[in-house]
Amino acid sequence: MMIGFSFIIVSYFLLKTAPFLIQKAWVGVSKDKLNIFAYLFRLLKTIKNLFTDFYVLYYTIYGFAAFMGIFISNFFFAFHLFEAVVRYPLLQTILRSVYDPGKSLILTYMFLQLFNYFFALFAYYFFPEDYEGLCSSVWKCYLTVFDKAFKADGGIGGFLGGSETEIDILRFAYDNIYNIFIMIMILNIVMGIILDTFENLRESEKKFSYDINNICFVCGFDRETLDKATDARNGFLTHIKSDHYMWNYLFYIAYINQKE
Repeated sequence: MMIGFSFIIVSYFLLKTAPFLIQKAWVGVSKDKLNIFAYLFRLLKTIKNLFTDFYVLYYTIYGFAAFMGIFISNFFFAFHLFEAVVRYPLLQTILRSVYDPGKSLILTYMFLQLFNYFFALFAYYFFPEDYEGLCSSVWKCYLTVFDKAFKADGGIGGFLGGSETEIDILRFAYDNIYNIFIMIMILNIVMGIILDTFENLRESEKKFSYDINNICFVCGFDRETLDKATDARNGFLTHIKSDHYMWNYLFYIAYINQKE
């Protein structure tokens, strides 16, 4: 039954979206000369259009996951949980707040790893014994710094051993500089990038929603102006449904294009 419902959902979205994407790839085919390479190019363009469309790709994987869940392992049904992300725009905004600033996050991550390598190198040469055998090489020391710093309270200083009765100035500086620069500053920079992107996306969505609900698609006048300009109870709604009905203009444009 599960694979049957999945097949219905996949078929619905493919039938709704695929014809438009295929037609987009074959526009002007009548003007092409009888050239096998031209047809091959359009075929490849069709495949590209299909599998770069989010919904076609998502629901293709959706159906494949249902098939694998039935015949291989129930684990693959877990992919269907992502349907919540597809259904709720707010969750998509959260994902985009990480995806859109990808370049900034990658560069920040590289900067973080540069600091980690510096601290690992410093520890390898000056106090490898505090790492309790986990700093026998620079590479091993680097992996330990990166792994343990985020798992221990207080950064890498919370993981390392050392004297509890005496203060080692070098260790004191090492632990606190790492904690301030890595655990506080850089991680807050990452959070700031994500939160700033999320806020910008929310503002864009609010502006888009306001534009749809309060601005005439054709003339650009807002709801307040149109309400004041007419004696009708809902001047704006009357205007966009009668005077400037959006779909009439789009049908007209489609008619002109088809006639040409």
